Amino acid sequence: MNTKVGKSETLYEVRKIKNLKEMIYGSTKLFKNNVAFRYRDGENFIDVTYSQLEHDLTCLGTALFNMGLQNKRIAVIGANSYAWALAYLATVCGTRNCSSDRQSPT
Repeated sequence: MNTKVGKSETLYEVRKIKNLKEMIYGSTKLFKNNVAFRYRDGENFIDVTYSQLEHDLTCLGTALFNMGLQNKRIAVIGANSYAWALAYLATVCGTRNCSSDRQSPT
């Protein structure tokens, strides 16, 4: 059930989100080709779509799982970056089946 937000009139509907994993995969369904992250690489800016983000975190999460790190404590230490965000999200969101048909920008 969606909740409507606003004082006296409806401004927009807010979808219910139970956890971070549901937020990421739900956002990918809604905003597949929209930019989820934009980061700087030297003089260039790199855009990462929700679809690419889901693919990247699924592959990294699958790799962590295959390394035997399921239900283990993992520290994500590093500078604020797409790679850090990806590592954090893959750690907390777990895995799905990763298809290697797309290349990651990181």
